[in-house]
Amino acid sequence: MLAVWGCEGLKQVRGSCSFMKGFRWKHNDQFLEFFISCINGLQAEELALLCVVLWRVWYSRNQVVHTKRKCNMEDMVCWSDVFLSEFQTVSASSLCMISHFSRIHVDGYHHM
Repeated sequence: MLAVWGCEGLKQVRGSCSFMKGFRWKHNDQFLEFFISCINGLQAEELALLCVVLWRVWYSRNQVVHTKRKCNMEDMVCWSDVFLSEFQTVSASSLCMISHFSRIHVDGYHHM
């Protein structure tokens, strides 16, 4: 994965990740070393976005390998940002619904 992330074709994607500017990583790092550095150096929101971007890079690579279709690299970070935002909104509303339904009274008893 890190080899894909470090390839020249993704230079624009890396550059679009504003939180990665000034972030030091070596092309010969193992993915785990790179990811641990990200965990230690990024804010939670930045790390979440990086995970979605990496997932999208992996998906795009699979599209090229298996279907010979190339994805638009220019929109990858924007797509990831929108996806993450929508995911967080749905997750937050789902938690509210679960919280609401966990307080239902049945036959006079309050069940949690």
